[in-house]
Amino acid sequence: MEHRWNPRRLVTAKVILSSAAFGPKWARIEDIGAGGACVEVEGATLPANLHVEVIFIWNEGGVLQIRRVPALIVWTSSNLAGLMFYEIGPPIVVAVMNALAARDRVMDTDRPADIDGPGTETEQRSRS
Repeated sequence: MEHRWNPRRLVTAKVILSSAAFGPKWARIEDIGAGGACVEVEGATLPANLHVEVIFIWNEGGVLQIRRVPALIVWTSSNLAGLMFYEIGPPIVVAVMNALAARDRVMDTDRPADIDGPGTETEQRSRS
């Protein structure tokens, strides 16, 4: 049973999970909170107890932002992984959550399609 001390926010955003053992993998955040996140990993099942770096990439006012947050995979199920950040409420995660909330309130049409990775809703909208 999972115990959370902080509420989670439902989001859909692409991130990169990077580990020494598996290299970088595209992932999609399902939900995020100050203490962790649930991500769907594309084309891979990563093991529990794996140390990863969550790499957030977004466009803010025309400037590409990249933030890295160390985390531990605490559970896995099929292509999902539960992440626990090593620091509760790190400023980077708070900034990322604020940026994601702001992004959700505006149109995505001016963002480069490749920020979210190949095959995402943003890329598909930009092609139509």
